Amino acid sequence: MDTVGKKYLVLGAGVSGQAAANALIRQGAEVVLNDVKPLNTNEQNLSKLSRMGVKIISGYQDESLLYGIDGIIISPGIPLSLPVLNVARLSNIEIISEIELAYRMSEAPILAITGTNGKTTTTTLLGEMLQTAGIPVAVGGNIGVPLTQEVHTVGKNGFIVAEISSFQLEGVSNFRPRAAAILNITPDHMDRHGTIEEYRNTKAKIFARQGMYDYAVLNHDDPQVRTLADKLAGQPMFFSRMTQPAGDGCYVAYCRLWLKYKGQTQCICATNEIKLLGEHNIENALAACCLAAIAGVKPETMAEVLRSFTGVEH
Repeated sequence: MDTVGKKYLVLGAGVSGQAAANALIRQGAEVVLNDVKPLNTNEQNLSKLSRMGVKIISGYQDESLLYGIDGIIISPGIPLSLPVLNVARLSNIEIISEIELAYRMSEAPILAITGTNGKTTTTTLLGEMLQTAGIPVAVGGNIGVPLTQEVHTVGKNGFIVAEISSFQLEGVSNFRPRAAAILNITPDHMDRHGTIEEYRNTKAKIFARQGMYDYAVLNHDDPQVRTLADKLAGQPMFFSRMTQPAGDGCYVAYCRLWLKYKGQTQCICATNEIKLLGEHNIENALAACCLAAIAGVKPETMAEVLRSFTGVEH
């Protein structure tokens, strides 16, 4: 991504916005960081960004911020309906999310995870599987660590594991994960998305730019997710607690987790060996195993992690 000499406006000065501003300024861009709320520029992180050359403007958010701007990066909390963004569109200024920026900066392929529930557990579990397998990996996104902060830590021989929210997916255009999973879809954030159909369509943007050599991992047991298979450009890979998928995927049978991938069917482990409790965590484990297989992790390594992983502290 060529950012040298270009001027970017980053809207939202929280953790995500600060990371985006940091990444852009380090790549030779001119950066304005803005928040509608008044900011204390003496705060340590903001002070550091200011010393690096980031211009910090707070207390208002209007079209005066757009002068000379080549592109806008929005934090997850920024709605696309914001008046200043409407003016930006009329001026043909590109508007992207922080994860889109991270994707454009990353050398490593991305394994992305979204869904209403279970994202953080599945993301962390997958990261542990890759790390245990000795594969270079960085974990970030909606999990609490901005993706733009992590993408420079792993080269093209590793992977970025990313938890992605529906808010983050609103601002993607080129985002193309090597493999992506939707864990489940139930009504959530209706104040922002309006309908369950719009919410599902926003989640489905995680697959929108995939090609025939990419993978879309889907929950076969969730009707809202399963029906997305008909619209995929990438290769579908299902996971299920209740049935054996026709193609590649992970499933439960005879109280065991099974992986069916590239012409082989292998047992991963028994369900009662999994440290994580609950049927929902069986689904999370199945999804993580699908993505781990795509990344080259062997079933015995998946089993090792599943037997020891106790969950994510909140």
